[in-house]
Amino acid sequence: MWSGIVNWFLQNYPFVIIIGVAIWSTWKVSSIFQRFEKCEDELHTLQKDHQEIKPIVFQIQSQLSQLLIYLQSNDSKLKGLIRSKSPMQLTDMGVSLLNYYQCEEFFQNNESILLAQIQDSNPKIGLDVQTKAFDILSSMKDSSAFISIKEAIYEHPVFKDVQAGEIQIDLYNICYLMSIKLRNVYLENNSGSICLPA
Repeated sequence: MWSGIVNWFLQNYPFVIIIGVAIWSTWKVSSIFQRFEKCEDELHTLQKDHQEIKPIVFQIQSQLSQLLIYLQSNDSKLKGLIRSKSPMQLTDMGVSLLNYYQCEEFFQNNESILLAQIQDSNPKIGLDVQTKAFDILSSMKDSSAFISIKEAIYEHPVFKDVQAGEIQIDLYNICYLMSIKLRNVYLENNSGSICLPA
């Protein structure tokens, strides 16, 4: 039925069909354009929200890292591994522990990358350096670079020392101890650009 009507209009009033098609096409294009404009507006809104939220998230992350560093520095499991002075420093036993858990090999293979990432964060003081060092090392714990360290912890979860006895070790303890070493290496190479206490 409809095909017959359309054929009749095409034969007698082709301009009606042309106008109809033009109107329908215009409406369709307009509808698509309106949806596109709506999506574009929503995208701009999301981008604006992202720009506003991003520094807040970074600030929260930094504060959490500083809190975690503080909690780690007071962890009784680290007794004997760090010297409780300002700033925290590794003891000889702490250095030995990093060697035991393959951390020195990790530093040898990744030192330039680690230092560059700290530099990119534009740290102002020593705590900025240590916080960023801990962030970087924590973020890398699931990477292939950490496999040998994690295997060592898995095989030897308890570090035995003649004087300190047995020390339970986990990945966050290792990252904290490593962050002290990484902080020191960075400060040795960039002492002029960091404000340090007299």
